[in-house]
Amino acid sequence: PPSWTFVHGTTQLKANVTSAVDPTTVQFALDGTPLATAPAWDTTISADGQHTLTATVADGRGKTATASATVTIDNTAPVGLWFSPTANQRVSGTVTLKAHASDTFGVGSVQFRVDGAPAGPAVTTPDAGALYVYSRSFDTSALAPGVHAVSAQLGERGNAPHARRDVPVLLQQLCRRYHLPQDRPRSEKLDLVS
Repeated sequence: PPSWTFVHGTTQLKANVTSAVDPTTVQFALDGTPLATAPAWDTTISADGQHTLTATVADGRGKTATASATVTIDNTAPVGLWFSPTANQRVSGTVTLKAHASDTFGVGSVQFRVDGAPAGPAVTTPDAGALYVYSRSFDTSALAPGVHAVSAQLGERGNAPHARRDVPVLLQQLCRRYHLPQDRPRSEKLDLVS
């Protein structure tokens, strides 16, 4: 991977080599220790954080050259907590879906979902004045009467496509939309049950 990227899981290592004589060996190392499984690098056996990858090539004349890249290993999943609506809370009209999301190296997005479908675009910045709290407004009138699952997925921050992953967060709230009895003003309600 190029310098200043995030990596996780198994990452393929590649080195571009040019030489007047065909190269005979390429040795990959992490922080100076050879990687025996290269080019398939299992990052889970290394500590999260910043590391230096090196590739050393030797040609047929015995000459060597080394190139390096600084990468950040992030195999720790983000953490999420559900804030609102709370279990058994009754709301009408538009409800605010709210969750706490944090990650060692930063949260890239929080995608709120209702019955598995996105509840609007992913939220990419936390609420003003709340470093780890993300919110999204949701119109309950879009729900049919019955029980519905409310959830969220956290996307980790990263500057390469392979660095992003969606992690289901324990947002197992169920909601029930129903109408009030006819003797009261008719309005849409959302009843959360745990």
